[in-house]
Amino acid sequence: MQHLSAIGHMDNETRNDMQQGLNVIENRSLGLMNFVNQYKSLITLPVADFKTVNIKSLLERVCLLQQERLKEKGIHLQLTVKNESLSVHLDPDLIEQVLLNLINNAADALAGCTNPSIELIAEQYNHKTLIYVADNGTGIDKTVIDKIFIPFFTTKNAGSGIGLSLSKQIMRLHGGSIEVICPEGGGGSVCAGVCVIED
Repeated sequence: MQHLSAIGHMDNETRNDMQQGLNVIENRSLGLMNFVNQYKSLITLPVADFKTVNIKSLLERVCLLQQERLKEKGIHLQLTVKNESLSVHLDPDLIEQVLLNLINNAADALAGCTNPSIELIAEQYNHKTLIYVADNGTGIDKTVIDKIFIPFFTTKNAGSGIGLSLSKQIMRLHGGSIEVICPEGGGGSVCAGVCVIED
């Protein structure tokens, strides 16, 4: 009863301090839960459902999913498929997730750029299928380019740092790889995320 009486006699400043402390604890708890959920998503990839998929159809679906969002940001999206009959054995949902992540990253990188554009390109080279997500932004700082696939590393204020790590795991699951090609230089350079799938 003494504790309840003491709480009842607290001044407003003490109550505010206690409330702020409880808010910090709550936010930290939510942050930890978010971290745990993100970590689980990194270590528990879904079982891949491989099927033969036409690459042009897959990329058209990705463009359709992103079209309105990019249009709202004033970003032009272009699709180039050099072999329209190209088909690959893959999990379309997982590869779609990789491409959506690369497009989202490209869109974020284009903030403030003049005439921002993203090009989605597919081609076959040396029995490999290459899918590029290229943007005309200023590129990635060379001091962080080697870190972008490290889990939980992010350059975004609200980023989780798991998108590219998860994408890399998905590409490995397909016997492929993912990399970032970013020529040195300012605006007008092209930064491309490349998904490589072995045929």
